[in-house]
Amino acid sequence: MKVKHMTLLFIILISINFGLGKNLIIHGTYDPTSRELLDVEIVGNTLIIPGNLQGIEFYDIANPQTPAHLANLQLQGGGGGGNTRCYYARGSGNTVYVTTHRGVAIINISNPASPQFMGYISGTFGNNFILENMDISGNILAVCAHADGVFFYDISNPANPDLISTIQVENAWVITLYEDFAFIADGENIRILDITNIENPVEINSPLSTGNAVKDLAITNGLLYAALGSDGVSVFNVSTPAESPLFLGNYNTGGLANRIQPFEGKIAVSDWDDIEVLEWNGFELERVGFKANGRRTMAINTAGNYIYSAE
Repeated sequence: MKVKHMTLLFIILISINFGLGKNLIIHGTYDPTSRELLDVEIVGNTLIIPGNLQGIEFYDIANPQTPAHLANLQLQGGGGGGNTRCYYARGSGNTVYVTTHRGVAIINISNPASPQFMGYISGTFGNNFILENMDISGNILAVCAHADGVFFYDISNPANPDLISTIQVENAWVITLYEDFAFIADGENIRILDITNIENPVEINSPLSTGNAVKDLAITNGLLYAALGSDGVSVFNVSTPAESPLFLGNYNTGGLANRIQPFEGKIAVSDWDDIEVLEWNGFELERVGFKANGRRTMAINTAGNYIYSAE
């Protein structure tokens, strides 16, 4: 079930010096056509923001401090009539994949000022899948589809992905690919799959229980971070993924930890009523940056030490 709310803009924040103060600085605000921003993806110098029924926004962030609006792409019709609900985006090279209420859309961004809708991944259009988050690693695209599990595609031909395998779970919400492993948010559990043989992914160890519904996952420097809504953010040691993850600590953010993004050894958190920056210092997960902006932060991404917050 999608959370419906209106939103007006996305904000750029920059921390001048984490060591001299925790308060982030709002560096600029932008008002796109879309009014319900649900995700922030960055492919090269292109910032991509799905906006539900109002289409997908494209910005040039070659200068990360001053994005330049390039285009708004509406995915209309497709046999279903009306505009298409666009949820999450993941891209590689000149291709972006977007989960929608119709299927997984394929968009060519070789010219990001004129993105081209290429159709839907075969088998996803019109099957009433509830599609959520995705991840890409090399030529593998993984797509979460709630009770229908996770779909793994070969995207060596980006315009014509080939379904390789499907993993059944109870409620696939988020997936992140790391080395030869896939970490899946399945309700309150994190499942770890060995995908060395992508045609036959194998779950290893027992599901990792988090105590709250997992909203997002991110891995950096052998650390797995899990956004847990009202339970904040937890961190686990997964430096040896084949072994059971070791819980290291939790930071209870002030709101609802919804989306997270690693950057420069830290984690940016969209916490609904604020943006927080957390860092594992070797002993605890501590907050090193913060900005309350009075709006609902729905998604987040980073480029260098710039944070892009969709609100």
